Parts: sequence; structure tokens; C-alpha cells
Amino acid sequence: MNRILEQAIAVIVMCGMAVGTLPTEIVRAVDFYVAPDASGGGDGTLAKPFATLEEARDAVRRKTQAGHKKDIVVQLRGGVYRLGRTLDFRPRDGGTAEYSVTYAAYPGERPVLSGGRVITGWQENADNMWTVKLSDVKNGAWWFRQLYVDGKRLPRGRYPEEGFVKIKNVSKDHKTLRFAPSIPAKDLGGGDAEVVVVQNWSISRELIASSGSEDVTAITPIGWVGHMACLPKPGMSIFFEHALEFVTKPGQWYLDRKAGVLYYKAAEGEDPIKRQFVAPVLKQLINIEGDKDHSVRNLHFTGIGFEHTSFLIPDIGYGGIQACYHGTTVEEAVTYAVDVAVEMEYCRNCSITNSRIQRIGGSGLGLGAGCQENRIEGCLISDIGGTGVNIGHMKVKNPLWSDWSAPFEVPADNEVANCYIHHCGAELWGAHGIFDAMTRDTHIHHNEVTQIPYGGIASGYVWNRDRTSQQGCVIEYNHIHEVMLKLNDSGCIYTLGFQPGSIIRGNLLHGVRIGGYAGGQVCNNGIFFDEGSKGFLLEDNVIYDVDQKKGARNTAVRFNRSNRDWQIWVNNTIQTDAERPDAAEKLTGKAGLESEYRHLLQDGTK
Repeated sequence: MNRILEQAIAVIVMCGMAVGTLPTEIVRAVDFYVAPDASGGGDGTLAKPFATLEEARDAVRRKTQAGHKKDIVVQLRGGVYRLGRTLDFRPRDGGTAEYSVTYAAYPGERPVLSGGRVITGWQENADNMWTVKLSDVKNGAWWFRQLYVDGKRLPRGRYPEEGFVKIKNVSKDHKTLRFAPSIPAKDLGGGDAEVVVVQNWSISRELIASSGSEDVTAITPIGWVGHMACLPKPGMSIFFEHALEFVTKPGQWYLDRKAGVLYYKAAEGEDPIKRQFVAPVLKQLINIEGDKDHSVRNLHFTGIGFEHTSFLIPDIGYGGIQACYHGTTVEEAVTYAVDVAVEMEYCRNCSITNSRIQRIGGSGLGLGAGCQENRIEGCLISDIGGTGVNIGHMKVKNPLWSDWSAPFEVPADNEVANCYIHHCGAELWGAHGIFDAMTRDTHIHHNEVTQIPYGGIASGYVWNRDRTSQQGCVIEYNHIHEVMLKLNDSGCIYTLGFQPGSIIRGNLLHGVRIGGYAGGQVCNNGIFFDEGSKGFLLEDNVIYDVDQKKGARNTAVRFNRSNRDWQIWVNNTIQTDAERPDAAEKLTGKAGLESEYRHLLQDGTK
């Protein structure tokens, strides 16, 4: 088939394709094809596609360097592309103001970029326990903390199986906890077991150095030392994870690093050989990175799945602070963000649309320094270890409350729209569906955010009224519900700091739950204006069903070192009662996903 005819056929096919692959505004001829089952040595045609995305990226690079000045489309055939390393895109891999570069799903097919490896070779043992030997684990080349079977995240062995034990006291160096009731007297040290501390609005995960029946000592100090709310203290809940002795229920697993053996507890009659097990290898799938002088421009991904990244406990431990930032001590004042599966820095007019970000160990999408006029739209974002979308993603912050070092770094005019975001915080409970911090004119609209252990959408990250780059954020017509399922001190919408010109409009907010796993006083909210929050217009929002059970002090709207008079209020319906108000009916169909994206509500359960 000659090239001209091939392109003509592609245009005809693409014009009739369904929503969820290539957007109508970029329906055009295809330049290159990629297929996961290609044998290699292809020329990028439909008949002889490239076998990897690196080949396609390099072909695009050669084409533009040769002087090509028109839009370029790369289509990915359906199937799983197992990445051996993070796929990097630099300024020369994108377009310009005049032309675009697009990576799109082939019509009617579903390509997936996976950072995982399929595990085979299971052997049956007694009591429905199955094992497989992994030589790369034994020789130190591979380690993972997440495991999926047929697309479902599997829990590691845990003690207690349900509920928690309670801290009695904490050592001065914050490494040793005494607790009650006692646990089976086995030393958990040296086997990659973890102690998890449930704090008020975050958690800490630390590797265990040694333990007894009523005490545990971590390798590193537990929590963010110097901030009482982010430290273990008497009365807080803890549990233990990842020891072979804890694998007692079907679906649980344990990985023995020294022996290189993976253990899996099967259900009665289950045959693991007939199922697909995948464990992550990569921390990140795609890194799109320019610099202050050369942005990545006009680069687009549509209709693509992004799956299977890992989150590993850092050498310093994971001392949760807030919003999946973590650190060691207040005095050190250096905090770190969790890795994101798809990261963008110095990107302009780029997009990820109609795609799926799922089964992620860390956080999902991160838009960092210098990101301007980028768009995340029509995406399913689910089963995320941390936060779903992080706008203003700072990999390292020094100190915690710092702004960007220069105006050109400030993320500006970015958009998150019509995304279905659910079950974030699968491992790091102090996560949000969407987190926006130190940005200008971000537009967050028509998203549905639900099933979150902490807060739905957060805006701002400075604990005072100082002027920062955070301004002009518009949060409107989102449907946020079933939040605060595990932790305290947030809500459907959470704000921090002075944010002039920001708007919270037409949001449907309900299903604020008790959480309270940390113990102590619970106060969760429809909207929480935390320290220094000022400068918002609130218009046509509806808040209801703010759980009042168990003596919680949950409120529809809460102010902490903020003030109602610091905001402008227009026509809002605010109640804690579970009964749905008439104003909520008027927002139904207007808040949340717009009609052409509501298929995600069904697709998102698959």
C-alpha cells in the first residue's frame, strides 16, 4: 500500500472513531504507527509499525529536524507496551506554536504503557500458599511493594488483619513505639516489614529495625520530627505490614528479599497459573521536561493507558506531612514529593486527554515548574497510591512553605477538566484527588472526585496570609463526594493561604465522612478554609450530608485562622443534614462530568 493511500484510509477511519481516542480537533493523516507485537525493524508504516515508542519518538525527532513544519500524528495499536525505562520527551520531541505532535490510540483500540512485569512460574504449597522464585529480587536488581492480579491491587499481609493497635508511649528519638494490645512475639526486623502510623492528616511508613510483643523500633525516626500533628503520640493508631506470618487471608502476599521468593495466599479452588500477576519495575512512565529557555510545546497524548509504577520507601523513611509531601525534621525544612507516573516540567500547550491513569504506586500526574497552558481532560484516574493530579508539583521544597524561586517557574493557566478521579491514597492516605499549589490561574472544572481517604480538591500550600504565586484559581462545577474516609482535618475542598482572585463556584459537595482512624477529635468539612485562607469568591455551591455521627465536630464550612468575612459569599446552600436540598437537584447535570464524558462513570468500574 503506498503512503498516500495509507494516510487517506487512516483519515477516513479516524473521522468515524468514538470518543476516548483521538479528539476531533486533531483528526488528520497519520505519520507513524507503533504496535506492541511488532517484530522490530519496522519503518513506522501501518504494515510495518515500530515496535517501541522510543523508535517513534526518534522518528518524529528526525522528521522535525529535517525541516517538517506540519502536524505529526503517531498512532499506537492496542495492547500493552512494557517499558524497560522511563520514556523521556524533550523540547525537540514536541511541536511549536505552528504545529503539534500527537501520540494517539489507534481507532477502537486501547494501548497501555506499563511499567510492570508479568510474574509467572507459580508453584503450589500447603494451605493454598503459592510461591514463585524471582532471581532479580534475590540479586538485588528488583524490589516492589505493589502487586496486581487481573488489574486488581492486592494487599500485603497485615497485623492486625482489621483495626489497629494503639500507641502507649514514644521514645525521645522518635524511633521506638510501645503499644497495646500485644502482637505475636516475633522480631520483625530485617525482613522489610513496616510500621504504619495513622496521624491526623497524614501517615508515616517506616521500615522496622526490631520488634517485640509490645514495642517496635524503626530504622529511621518516625514522622516529621518537630511537628506534633505529624509525629506518633500516645493514643494514635498503628498497624504492621509485610511479614510472611501476616499472610493469612486469600489475596494477601509477601516478598522475601533475601530468598527472592514471592508468596501468595490463594482462595480455595483458585489457580494463580491461570491469572495475570503484574508487579511494577519503574517509578515513572513518562517524563516530559524542558527548561526555562526551551519549553516542550504542543505535545499531546490521547486515548492511552498509563499503568504500573512503584512506590518504594525512601532511605529517609516516609514521614508524611500533608498532600503526599514528606520529610525528616522541621528544622531541616526540606520536604519531598512522591514520584508521579507522568511528570511535566516547562511544558506549554501540551495535553493528556481521554486517557487512563491507573494502578499507580506513587502519585498520578504532576505539572511542575514552568508548565503553562496545559490540559488534562476526560481522563480516568483511579487506584492511585498517592494524589491523583498534582499541579504545582515541586519535587523538593526548601523550606516547606517556599514559593518558586523565579516568576518563570510558576505554573500558570493549566486546566484539569472532566476527569473521573477515584480511589486515590491507596497507600499514602494523606492524598487528594487534585492538589493545586503555588500556581496562577489554574482552572479545575467539571471533575468527579470520590472515594478518597483524605480531601477531594486542595488549593494553596502556605500557612499564613503572605502574598505568593497562588492566585486566580477557579474551582467550579465539580462533583466531590465520599471523602475523609480515613483521616481528619480536610474536606471536599480545602484551602491554605491568601489567594486573591480565586473562585469556588457551582460545586456539588456532599458525603463528608468521619475518618478518624488516628483517634482524637474529628473535624471534617464540606469546605475547610485553613490558615490564612483569604480572597475567595464563593458562589452557587451546595454542601450537604456532612456526617455527624460518633460525636464528631464535622461542619459544612470551617475556618482555622481564617475568617468568613475574608471571602465573598453569593447564593450558596450550606447544611450538614443528609437530606438532599432542592439546590442540589439544580446542580445535577451541571456539576461533575459533562455529557460527552459521563461514559467514564461506567468505564471507571472496569
